[in-house]
Amino acid sequence: MLRKIKSHLAILLMLALAFTLLIPAPVQAASKKKPAKVTVTSVKTSGTNKVVIKWRKAKYATNYRIYWKQAGTKKWSTLTTVKSNRTSYTHKSNSKAKLIGGKKYVYTVRAYNRYGRKWGAYNSKGKTVTIPAVPGKVNITQTNATSNRKVTITWNKTSNATSYRVFYKKSGAKKWITVANVSASKNSYTHSNNKKTPLVAGSKYVYTVRAYNKTSRK
Repeated sequence: MLRKIKSHLAILLMLALAFTLLIPAPVQAASKKKPAKVTVTSVKTSGTNKVVIKWRKAKYATNYRIYWKQAGTKKWSTLTTVKSNRTSYTHKSNSKAKLIGGKKYVYTVRAYNRYGRKWGAYNSKGKTVTIPAVPGKVNITQTNATSNRKVTITWNKTSNATSYRVFYKKSGAKKWITVANVSASKNSYTHSNNKKTPLVAGSKYVYTVRAYNKTSRK
């Protein structure tokens, strides 16, 4: 009789242990604490119409909100909100958040905890970046042969130019040849015959002018 009781007790203990193992362990409640301040590590341009923002993960963050503004203005604008597994975001110029060449923009990132509905502190100064200034297309207004050995080229000034480069080639040729680099303060140049860029009487020539920006190297 005693053996039967012990046997039944052993079976009951085994069943109890098995049942305990089947019960999932209690899940730790998500923290409702205020997230830490976000450190923005870098803000860099990518090409002429993108900005890459990078930051370090902040404790207790469930989301990050990226803000931006034009340098010199006070109000921050929301760019986007991303999940906490992200530590970077690429701002691509668009109709709602347009990036203009030559302008400076400031970025900052703020952490949010959706369980506690709390925002973390953020860098109110942010990090500044300058968008490369790409010069516009140059329109030539006149090309006049002032003599057998001189041609004056005149053009309209374009935005973001720090200099202009004048090219020419013989009519029908494929390769453009550099004639001169001209200051952005000028909008004309007189090409005189010389050994490097000769002008042959009776020949036809084609000219073009291209703007350049030394800061963006474009």
